[in-house]
Amino acid sequence: MIRALFVFFAVVIAVSIAGGARANETTLPTPMIVGGGTPFGYYFGLAGSICAAVNRTTDIGIRCLTVSNDGSAQNIADVDSGKIDFAIVQSDWLYHAANGTSRYRSTGANDELRSVVAVPSEALTILARRSIGAKILTHLGGRRIGYGAPNNYAYLLMRAAVEAARISLSSENGEDGRAIDKICAGDIDVYVTVERHLNAGIAGLMSKCDLNLVALDRSTIETVTSKRPDFAAYEIPSGSYAEAQPAISTFGLQAILIAQSSAPDQKVTEVLGALFGPGSEGSQNHPPIRPPAAKHIEWLKEVAPLHRAASDFYRNKGWAK
Repeated sequence: MIRALFVFFAVVIAVSIAGGARANETTLPTPMIVGGGTPFGYYFGLAGSICAAVNRTTDIGIRCLTVSNDGSAQNIADVDSGKIDFAIVQSDWLYHAANGTSRYRSTGANDELRSVVAVPSEALTILARRSIGAKILTHLGGRRIGYGAPNNYAYLLMRAAVEAARISLSSENGEDGRAIDKICAGDIDVYVTVERHLNAGIAGLMSKCDLNLVALDRSTIETVTSKRPDFAAYEIPSGSYAEAQPAISTFGLQAILIAQSSAPDQKVTEVLGALFGPGSEGSQNHPPIRPPAAKHIEWLKEVAPLHRAASDFYRNKGWAK
């Protein structure tokens, strides 16, 4: 009798454990990994912002985790190999990887990379001494200009703008890395940098050294972006740094969330739904992720093809054709 009872309870316990395991299997959220940049950097923060939006949406059944990475090249490689589900990459890196150009010329075009959503990252930012009266790029002809060491992004983007505008600069002082000191001392007329906006450092520099922002005209921006589809038009909103400051048109780089073409449609849709679903609209994200305009979605397609689920999502929202 005792032996029979023991067997009975053993069977009950085994069935309970198995049932509990099956229950856990159905209730545990599916993990999703988003690759960012170096810890505490902007791209790492963006990845965290996306995961926070996903994890706030408790009914989609996934748990989002952020991992740090060395940069865009590593993120592209990890998405391509299936190590991670999504990653934040810089628009120029993605464009070259998808098209097999520049640093990816030897490996050829990667047909499996897909874009999901883009966020403005860093824009060409031109500051001029207020005393020279320069408002737009073409006013800088013959002026002395300074930026960081040649071959950084400030230098490369400014050269693209100057060539598109067909102007000449009298001198360039960038090798000693003291351009900020020189603009404040009046030794150069223009300081060029690549920044995110709003930017407390830019606000302080403008106030301290009596500088104003210089805009690019539309034709210059269109010329640059037609040659470099990985650069996007950008606008610093009016009043960002002074009450009377007009909107400043420029261009720059974007941070793009990518996935493989084989990424499940449901997972991509759920991520976008978490970012832009009812009551969300990206307003709770830090950094903020705003709903894209139609022209921005068209630009994104030029960098790398949209994931099919992202394309459907934007079309259903009425944001794209």
